[in-house]
Amino acid sequence: MRRPSPATPLFLLPVLPLLLTACATAGPGAGPGPGPGPGPDEPVATTAAAPEQVAPVVGFRACEDTPAAVGSTHLRPPAAIELPPAGPDAPGLSGPVRLQHVLSLQLPTGSVRAGSGADAVWALGGNAFALADGAVDAEVTAAVWAPGDVRQVAWLELSLGPTDPVRWETAADLTIVTDGGDGGFWSPDAPDASSQLPEDPESGDLGPAFAAYLATAVPDGGPYPTCVVRDSDGVDDGLVFPTGTGDGWYPTYAGYDAQGHVVSLLSDGGMDWDTAGVTGTPPPDYLPPEP
Repeated sequence: MRRPSPATPLFLLPVLPLLLTACATAGPGAGPGPGPGPGPDEPVATTAAAPEQVAPVVGFRACEDTPAAVGSTHLRPPAAIELPPAGPDAPGLSGPVRLQHVLSLQLPTGSVRAGSGADAVWALGGNAFALADGAVDAEVTAAVWAPGDVRQVAWLELSLGPTDPVRWETAADLTIVTDGGDGGFWSPDAPDASSQLPEDPESGDLGPAFAAYLATAVPDGGPYPTCVVRDSDGVDDGLVFPTGTGDGWYPTYAGYDAQGHVVSLLSDGGMDWDTAGVTGTPPPDYLPPEP
């Protein structure tokens, strides 16, 4: 995992495929055509019109900026994090850490997905990872590190309850890979907003959902929010946040209690494991950040 100098994240603008619809035409010898229509005294069969599909209203807002309540998170970071110089000509970085509650993420089927920031905006793709057998709300908390004027999400947690985890495993299906400096989590039930994209992928128009997201994430005159909440018809079903130190891949870890239930998900922002302050043994395949 790279640790570039903190900077304002860019936003992933993926290349969109052009969907082509082929129309099949029957050729010679394709078989007999339809039979004769109904006689004058026969009833004419009618087919009820399908109800018109109404596209969901997908909106975005800045996430909450309130201190995390006791019992809402398993994160216990130090009061400050200090990183040594990354090279002979690079200064070390030091700054305070605070826990910020950002939202209650609604997961109607007890599962969650993760991916790049653009995927989270559209709720597009990703593998579902089961957290519970039924509907559950995950309390989302960001450990925000502020070296100088730059804010960085050192860790982001989805907590499912106050029970302490006793062990951690890497949730490979929830790894975030990004070249836009952002990622996100969303409910598998969140409607796919990419259906609202224009037909011409060369137009540069990314649709109303992405336009609404950018207006929230990069407001004129700032300040930039720590993260952005996605909602569909008033249901909070996703979030987008800056990934640690920028572009790269960011693992997600699942924390299990003594009964084998998932009680936490942690998104790794490129910090040493000890800075999360969580209980339980770290993932066997955990890799510390490169200096």
